Amino acid sequence: MRLSLSTLLAAATLALVATNLTAQSDYSLRKATSKFSIGAGFGLGVTFPTGPLDSNLENTPGLSYRFGLNARYPISRMFSALLGIGGDFRQVGKKVSGQSSGQNYNFTYLFVEPGVEIRSFRASLNIGIPGGVKAPNPLDPNGDQIDPGSDVQEMLLEPRIGGTLVIMENERSWLGLNIDGGIALNTFYKKDAAAFRENDTPAAHSINLMLGATYQFGL
Repeated sequence: MRLSLSTLLAAATLALVATNLTAQSDYSLRKATSKFSIGAGFGLGVTFPTGPLDSNLENTPGLSYRFGLNARYPISRMFSALLGIGGDFRQVGKKVSGQSSGQNYNFTYLFVEPGVEIRSFRASLNIGIPGGVKAPNPLDPNGDQIDPGSDVQEMLLEPRIGGTLVIMENERSWLGLNIDGGIALNTFYKKDAAAFRENDTPAAHSINLMLGATYQFGL
């Protein structure tokens, strides 16, 4: 995949933010972050489609959110294994150049995200199992969205980097603020799907940026 300058800048920015967060963690061996912990997490963010479109169209970013279960297993004081599972919802769109409104696509995934953490820095692979698509109706672009079928949606493979800042902690639980982002390695639609069309939003790759929180109990 050929990465654009904006993609590289976004990745570099995320790496810088994550690196700054690593200096802000000092976990106590007696507190919840020293134990295996599990709890709930959520995130809210934005997804930017990055693929080329026809000359009279432009991509538009859309709202993203996710929620589910998070688990953390500290292997040492510096290094931990991570796992997240839950629902991931992405919206992206397109519009005619110069117009304020356009058409949106909504994608749902069941995500499984294994990862590692070195102090506060996190790296993971977000694996999104297709869960459904809502797309503009080509016969009525201003009407209700349609379901193009579950066979058109591609699995999401998305490396992510970010950081976690622990803002509250005691011996039983901890609360962390997450900031991270990822770059999708594949397109929204399968390339062999009948609905796939080059230079269209579902044929795009994407960048996702997200801010969230996790609250976990030490076991």
